[in-house]
Amino acid sequence: MESESEKVSFNISPEDLGYINLLVSRGDYSTKNNFIHNAIKNELANNNAPVDHGNN
Repeated sequence: MESESEKVSFNISPEDLGYINLLVSRGDYSTKNNFIHNAIKNELANNNAPVDHGNN
């Protein structure tokens, strides 16, 4: 099954990016993209939005 995705871009503060980089460097997340993907999924779940829990 091929997944569809759309590329987005956004601005983030240096402080927030530094914290994300720290979490990645200590192994909590494999990549910055992995952190952001998980953060979005968690926020959607907290707001009762339909969330696909696949490995995409």
